Amino acid sequence: MKYYFSFVALMSVFSIFSQEELLFQKPSASILQLADYERPPSISMDNKKQMVLFSYRDTYKTLQDLNQEELRLDYAAKENILHVLWEQEQFLNKYLK
Repeated sequence: MKYYFSFVALMSVFSIFSQEELLFQKPSASILQLADYERPPSISMDNKKQMVLFSYRDTYKTLQDLNQEELRLDYAAKENILHVLWEQEQFLNKYLK
């Protein structure tokens, strides 16, 4: 029993001194270089292959975008989506097999 209390006391001392107060740390330059890049544009062409559309978008979402409330589908919407997928599968099986 004496050893148990000594062990607990020793572990609590180690845990107190092992805690280090960390502030924000900037990653190394190599990691920053990997994370900080510009996304290439998406390319769309018309049917005649005469017009090209380059669409650019941000690499990361802004904090304001991340802070927006998520939209969730209720049960009826999920059921409708599953029914549409079932109908598509039936059509493909009937006409493409």
